[in-house]
Amino acid sequence: MKTRTGLLGVVVLATVFVGWSFAGDLNPPAGTVAPTMKTLDELEPRIAINAANTPGNSTTQFVISQPGSYYLTGNINALGSRTAIRVDSDGVTIDLNGFEINGTGASGTPSGVSCLGLINSAPTIRNGQIRNWPGIGVFMVGDGGVLEDLAISGNTAQGVQLSDHGAMRRCTLIGNGGITVRTFDSCTVEDCTIETAGSSAIQSGSANLIRRNNIRATSASTDGVLANGIYTRVEDNNLSGTIGNIGISAASNTFVARNTVFTSFAAEYNMSAGTKYGPIITADGDLSTITNADHPWANFVY
Repeated sequence: MKTRTGLLGVVVLATVFVGWSFAGDLNPPAGTVAPTMKTLDELEPRIAINAANTPGNSTTQFVISQPGSYYLTGNINALGSRTAIRVDSDGVTIDLNGFEINGTGASGTPSGVSCLGLINSAPTIRNGQIRNWPGIGVFMVGDGGVLEDLAISGNTAQGVQLSDHGAMRRCTLIGNGGITVRTFDSCTVEDCTIETAGSSAIQSGSANLIRRNNIRATSASTDGVLANGIYTRVEDNNLSGTIGNIGISAASNTFVARNTVFTSFAAEYNMSAGTKYGPIITADGDLSTITNADHPWANFVY
């Protein structure tokens, strides 16, 4: 018993000694205690779009003239004939932060967001709504430019214009006039939902990738996808609606595969000479019994 008691005492003393050796200084240095954590601006430096940071002029409410990451702190509403936001700098990202840029009541033909070629690279814009502008919802003139997770609706002249090397992903475009999405060369449009009674849903330049879009036409004069330039790939799109003109129209040296087009279009597919495309299946019924329906590149009319 004496041995076990003595051993217990040693263990207790050792534990106390270790605790003392790792304890902090109970007498902190003199002076004001300063915070050690970084601020949110230090972790993710961003600039609010407002009259102080991005002052406008007689034609635009807010002008972004310096590179950086910008965000909205509230909705932007129409102000006369002024465009809401104009980007005059390279290296700009705009987070709408869930807010909207609303052109209801605007006069003239202003756009929601414009980038008019005064820069080398167009901005990245994401996460919000741009609607009801008399001009174009998003007007990009400048290399690149990315649109992601946006709702773009009710813009009169056009929904979106993307310049060379632009991309649009996971956007919803409803009720825009004219050409809903117009792209120039080497652009990507993917995973978008488009409904329009305008002239066309997507009209592309050369070397585009147009895939996994859900398109609905509601006018006899509306075209679905017009792949007007060469070297464009059109795949895995679904086109439907109450009525339409041409579903998918492909220029020479375009690749078209795995699309579905509803019979409401006057011409489901319009393939130019030199177009590469999978077999077009028009028969109804059990696909396992239809010739070429199991082809990996098959396009369908339904």
